Amino acid sequence: IQYAEPHVFITDLYDEDKDWYHMPNLIRGFAEESYLSHQLGFFLSSIASAINCCEYLLKYEYFRHLKKQNNNDKLKEVTQDNNLTLGKVKDTFLEPLKIKDYFYDKIQYLNDVRISLYHFNPEKENKATSKGNLEIEKHAHLSDNMILPIIAFRIYSIMFELINYFYSKEKALEYFEECKTDWMN
Repeated sequence: IQYAEPHVFITDLYDEDKDWYHMPNLIRGFAEESYLSHQLGFFLSSIASAINCCEYLLKYEYFRHLKKQNNNDKLKEVTQDNNLTLGKVKDTFLEPLKIKDYFYDKIQYLNDVRISLYHFNPEKENKATSKGNLEIEKHAHLSDNMILPIIAFRIYSIMFELINYFYSKEKALEYFEECKTDWMN
């Protein structure tokens, strides 16, 4: 995961230490928890951790995007927004990150599942289950033991896609070049 200030890869020191700079620790933690929970059969925990990972990852990458553009006013505004939900992230951050075409429906699915499970919203549950690929998914509740592993795997897969999109080997090389450029300036 790229540092908020890319030169930190070389210098190991931030020019300033903002609260959001430490989000990569949470992203890694939620990703690991999602994987381990899924492997142990704790599917609700896996779902919760994967959704949290995706939300933090999208927020962090958007904050980095604003910082790279020197859009400090907008950065300050969004980092201080205590009501910055996954729904707002989906509607606002995907376009500037150039991932809306591919990830919008997937993030919408995450958000429907999140609202359904976290806030007990049958309408969102119906919306989420209607997007299922298997017939059983379209007729069972999200918490049904027969489809819970399927839902957990689908959400884990979306998280994995996001992680690979932003933190692939190709991106690592891009980030390294970004580190050198930032350090030289």
